[in-house]
Amino acid sequence: MKFLVKKITLAALLSIAAATNTAANAFGLPPSSLNIDAGPLGKVNVQGVLSGYGFWQDNPSPSSVGPLASKHVGTAISNAFVIVQKNTGLVQFYLQGGAYSFPQMGAPFSSERSSTRAFGPLVWAYLTIAPSKNFSFEIGNLPVLYGYTPTFSYQRANIEAGFIWAIEPSVNRGIQLNYTKGPISVSVSWNDGYYSNRYNWVDGLLTYTINNNNNINIYAGGNLGHTGTVADYLGVSSYSTNPYVNSSLGLDNSDIYGAYYEYTHGPLSIVPEVQVIYTPKNRAFGTTKGSYNLGVALHANYAFTKTWSLAADLNYATASGTPGDGGIAGNFIGYGNGMHAWALDITPTYQSGGYFVREELSLVHVSNYIPGNVFGAQGANPTQVRAMLETGFMF
Repeated sequence: MKFLVKKITLAALLSIAAATNTAANAFGLPPSSLNIDAGPLGKVNVQGVLSGYGFWQDNPSPSSVGPLASKHVGTAISNAFVIVQKNTGLVQFYLQGGAYSFPQMGAPFSSERSSTRAFGPLVWAYLTIAPSKNFSFEIGNLPVLYGYTPTFSYQRANIEAGFIWAIEPSVNRGIQLNYTKGPISVSVSWNDGYYSNRYNWVDGLLTYTINNNNNINIYAGGNLGHTGTVADYLGVSSYSTNPYVNSSLGLDNSDIYGAYYEYTHGPLSIVPEVQVIYTPKNRAFGTTKGSYNLGVALHANYAFTKTWSLAADLNYATASGTPGDGGIAGNFIGYGNGMHAWALDITPTYQSGGYFVREELSLVHVSNYIPGNVFGAQGANPTQVRAMLETGFMF
C-alpha cells in the first residue's frame, strides 16, 4: 500500500508539473480551413486529425487480452481521421474515415488495428435531408444519442473515457429524426443497437436549453425483442464475425436510461451524469434474472487561458446481484456481479490552433469483484494507476 501511495504521489507531481507548461480548452476540431467547391454538391468542408499516445500502467492485464494489455509501457494511434462533410442545403452528408483506438479507464489498451476492426475504417457515414432549420432526417452509420462523453479522444477533454461511456454503443446503423422548437430539441433513432446488424433498437434524446449556461439532456433506448441466442452469448457459437458485436450481446439485450446536466460559466464547465442499464430476464437469450448496471460521473473542465485548461473526470459504477445468480450486469464492465468501481482521471492540456499536447493521470479501484476479473497477471489486484501523454494536430 505504501508503494502504491508513493506511485500515485509521484504521478500527481508529474501532472502538476505538466500543468504549469501545458493545459487547454479542449476539445474538438477547429473550424474547417479547407473548403472545396464540389460542383453540383456545393461547398464541401474537409478536416482531419492525427494523434497518438504513450502510456505507463501498473498491474497490466494478461497478454491474452491483446498485444498492449500486458505491457507496462506502450504506444498507439488514438486518431487518424479525414472528415468530409457538407452541412448546408437540403441534402447534406458526413464522412469520417481512418484509424482509431479507444483508451478507457479500467480496461486493457487495444491497438488501433484491433479497434478499427470493430466498425471498419469508414466509421461514420450518413446522409442528411434537412427541409428546414427545425427538422432533419439522417440515414447511415450514425453517432449514438447516448451520454455526455464523445466517442473519440480528440472530441473530449480527457484522453480516457469512463465507465458510463464504456458500456454505451459507439456507432450504430439506422435512421434518425431530429426536431427543434424553441428551447427543446428531440431526436429519435431506429437502429441496430450495438452494431448487431439486426434493426430492433429504438433510441431517443430530449434536450432542454434553460439558458446560455444551463441545459439538461435525457435519453433512453432499448431492444424491442432480443438479439442472438444462449449459445452465442456463452461463446458456443458466434453470432457475428465482428468481435465487438459478440462481446456486446449482453448489452444488446438491455435497456438504457440516462441524463446529464451541463453547466457553464465563463471558463468553467461542470457536468453531472447518471445512467442505468437494465437487462431483463430473457430465457430465449439466456438470462434467468433481471439485473442492472448503475453509472454516475462528474465531468469538469476549467480553461485558465485560451491555450491552457485542466479537466477532471470522477466515475462510479456498480452492478446488481451476486456471482452466478443468473444476471449478467456485472459482465458489462467486466468485474462481476455485485462489484463497486471508482475511477478518477486528471488531464492538463495545451492547445494552440490545431496543435495539442496533454498528459493524464488516472486511478481505478474495484471492490467486491470476482477474483481473476480485475488487474494484474492473475486478475486479482483491485487497483490500477496509469499515466498517459497524447499529442497531435487537427485542421
